Amino acid sequence: PKPQVHRYILGPASTASLTPDRPSIDAGAIIGLTPFRDTEIAYQTTPYRLDTYTFHRWSAPPIEQVSERIGVLLETPPSGPKSSLPPMLLDSHIIAFQEVDDGEHVSGLVSINFCLTSKRSASKELWCRTISHQTAASANTREAAVAAITASFNGVLDDLAAELNRQFASMPEASAEESEPAPRKPFVIPKRD
Repeated sequence: PKPQVHRYILGPASTASLTPDRPSIDAGAIIGLTPFRDTEIAYQTTPYRLDTYTFHRWSAPPIEQVSERIGVLLETPPSGPKSSLPPMLLDSHIIAFQEVDDGEHVSGLVSINFCLTSKRSASKELWCRTISHQTAASANTREAAVAAITASFNGVLDDLAAELNRQFASMPEASAEESEPAPRKPFVIPKRD
């Protein structure tokens, strides 16, 4: 018989949220290595080797799943004095999103580098940090590994929300010049003689 392909989805999402008194943030680029752009589940058996399962696949590539959950985290519109600060952009680089099997134990590893920039000057990074979590799986099965990857990913999002909230708390409120557009000069048609 033909081997059956098994598809997996991430478990329940993180309940992390951002403080309402913050600037507007859009999800920027979400990038990752080749295994994280495909649906095959990646697994690591040595520090230098990353393989993928042929018959165990995600329902969507990890890049898409990360993008969707970051979008949910950022979707609530900001309110409060800091909401008039210049809008921000959050870029994400997936470094690890895999099962790790060291021969005795199986775990789920997620590591993502986040960078927050101003949309006005995207080349200047305001904050960057790599957040990683590794969670032990309850059994040596793909389903248990997916549950461990989900727990690790939720831990990453929880830490991301906490770090961003700390950043927003330290930001000064918008000044009158930043929050209000500059008044327009009246357009005067020159008189012809």
